[in-house]
Amino acid sequence: MMVNDYLLLGLSSEVFAVVKKESSITSTERKRSAFTLIELLVVVAILAILAALLLPALQEAKWKGRQVVCVNNVRQLAMALLAYTGDYNGYFPDAPLVSTAVPCWYASDPGGWIVRTAPYAGVALVPAWAGGNPVTAVPITSIFRCPVLAKGSSADLVANHWAYAVNHDLRSGKKVHEITVDPTKVMLVTEDGIFADLTQVGYLDNAFWGWNGGADPGIAGPAHGGKGIPVAYVDGHADFWRKVPPLGSNLNDGSYPWAHSTWWGRFTECGGAMSAAYDP
Repeated sequence: MMVNDYLLLGLSSEVFAVVKKESSITSTERKRSAFTLIELLVVVAILAILAALLLPALQEAKWKGRQVVCVNNVRQLAMALLAYTGDYNGYFPDAPLVSTAVPCWYASDPGGWIVRTAPYAGVALVPAWAGGNPVTAVPITSIFRCPVLAKGSSADLVANHWAYAVNHDLRSGKKVHEITVDPTKVMLVTEDGIFADLTQVGYLDNAFWGWNGGADPGIAGPAHGGKGIPVAYVDGHADFWRKVPPLGSNLNDGSYPWAHSTWWGRFTECGGAMSAAYDP
């Protein structure tokens, strides 16, 4: 448009000057407002540094979140087991008695408590197959499984590959009120990675280091990447044990709670014969 055209539209000469100035911006000047390659590389480098700084923190938060879920799982299982005792005159889900001639000789019966406890945990049983035979099991997505599955863990109930394990001493025909030691220190449910019944201290090596002391982690363990294990106690509370023993160390060291008879719940008779734990 010519100057006279703008004047005919009623625009002042000052407005016309501004419009003319804006229209005179060259393509070269527009290009100068974009990022250069070096500036883009600097931005990418800064973002990479920030990601490297934040990633470990995010990963740690993820692990801690799974630990919280795991601790909540064993707490719920402990409460389910205690509810079971309320309906069975104080007895925990007992293992089969092998012989009356030998005091407190009960079969290991790995996982025998799971199906009996499931209804008290609000977990519906599902049909499954094991060894070509129909069995009843619990879903692998239930609270009976750790959110961080150990390598080699199986959904096969008969194969005994279950993350959580119950204190087998408490399944030796004992009642909850017969526990004569502090119930806040007696383990009820923990994580082993493969065996669903914890009959001795030695089985904890699966949870801490993996199968065969970590030589073959493809079979089982370690639990939570070797960061620790959840423990639920007879009084109903639960926590996460983070003091993982050094690989190959003596698990019967008296500085560990599981090396003491209290952790296993000694009774007035039979003294926890199924366990290798002792009083230092």
